[in-house]
Amino acid sequence: MPRLCRRAFTLVELLVVIAIISTLIALLLPAVQQAREAARRSQCKNNLKQIGIALHNYHDNFSCFPPGVVTKESKTSGLPITSYCDASKIQVGLNASDDLNLRTYGWSWNALLLPYVEQANLFRQLGVASRSPLAMVQAAVTDGGSQDLELLEASQKPLDSFRCPSDPAPSLYQEFAYRSTDIVTDPNSAFLNVNRLQVPLTQYVAVHNRRAVVPWNTATCTDIDSFGKERGIFGLNSRTRIRDITDGTSNTLMIGERAYSFLYDPNNSRDSRYGAGGMFIGGYAGVSHERKGREWIGSGGINVVVNGCFASQNNCSSSRYGFSSMHVGGSQFVMADGSVQFLSENIQSDVDTGGVRLWGGETMDDTVLENLLSKADGQVIGEF
Repeated sequence: MPRLCRRAFTLVELLVVIAIISTLIALLLPAVQQAREAARRSQCKNNLKQIGIALHNYHDNFSCFPPGVVTKESKTSGLPITSYCDASKIQVGLNASDDLNLRTYGWSWNALLLPYVEQANLFRQLGVASRSPLAMVQAAVTDGGSQDLELLEASQKPLDSFRCPSDPAPSLYQEFAYRSTDIVTDPNSAFLNVNRLQVPLTQYVAVHNRRAVVPWNTATCTDIDSFGKERGIFGLNSRTRIRDITDGTSNTLMIGERAYSFLYDPNNSRDSRYGAGGMFIGGYAGVSHERKGREWIGSGGINVVVNGCFASQNNCSSSRYGFSSMHVGGSQFVMADGSVQFLSENIQSDVDTGGVRLWGGETMDDTVLENLLSKADGQVIGEF
């Protein structure tokens, strides 16, 4: 009987099969990546939605939204800051020894929100209601003394509900560390080599103002005035009520995204990330310490940073106060009514002279983003 020979694949046929498989992979891979990003964006939206619900539960309990950060508001003499400036912004009643004494850190809005996001045990461990952040840091990293290792572990545990899964950021805020003496935060400081605490990183910051300003701290009335006009819902020791949001809760931004990875500057990686969000502990700026105010607040444009600086304005410090995300085309925000909206990075915003300037002469909220960042400017936005 004749033998039957089975014909093998020729080289050409094999190459054709490989080409077909490669083409299918090339077609399917972007779709898979898009599906994964859609899932991450959906999870980020859900995180923000839960934060919005928690903020409203806080409001139901205390009849106001939490402060952006809890700080001292008076000088060593006990007088309010505002009584140190007259109507002409002339400094009065000060002397060399009467410092503003405002550079201590305070608990930020997300620390106050812990009981409302199923983190009541962490709230108690940190001692948010019973001690200052400095006392907490001292207990966790005491120099040469007894150390609360459980507190140290708890304070450095990442909270997924405050993180955007699209941002491949580290779990801890690596550019900030807190030392038990006076909460030093400069990563270039030799004091931070030992006995330091790094807090978890968050991509969600509270809306503070319509422009790229941080709460300031110097003994000049100009700087005092710059943070005295807090247009957003959150500020120093703020207690904003829903009735204070006269522009309407569906027309006012409350919480926004700030991507740690978006701020990366290959030429200056540390300083460019000072603007990322840190959990639990908030501050405000002082001379050469403006980074303290960046941890908890957001004010300014959306995705306007290119390697740490404005695309149209070489002002790295200002750009890091704004909002950003790893989502394509814009960032997600919690509105004051608790809903979550995606705002395009192309939303009308006066980058150079309005929405994201440090501070200056302009007095009008004249762009859509500025109007949304302000809670009571009288400019109600319809469709955006």
